[in-house]
Amino acid sequence: MASVEEVRNGVAQAKSKADEALGSLGQARLALDEAQGLLSQAIQGSGHDEILQARNMLVDAGQNLDLLKSSISNSIEAADGWAGRL
Repeated sequence: MASVEEVRNGVAQAKSKADEALGSLGQARLALDEAQGLLSQAIQGSGHDEILQARNMLVDAGQNLDLLKSSISNSIEAADGWAGRL
């Protein structure tokens, strides 16, 4: 069985990787927002359902990224809290 320090170290390493993932998702969110803005400008005045659906899918993808980031943050908090109580 791992010692308390080994467990804490493992949790710290997992937290570090999760923080990296959050940073990457943040960058992805910015790029997605930019893509959505560019597409919105390009289709301004267009009433075609297909392209409006494409734009809405970008909006949905952004919301999904936000949910993913929230799940990762909650996981980090829970693991950090647990390790702190060891």
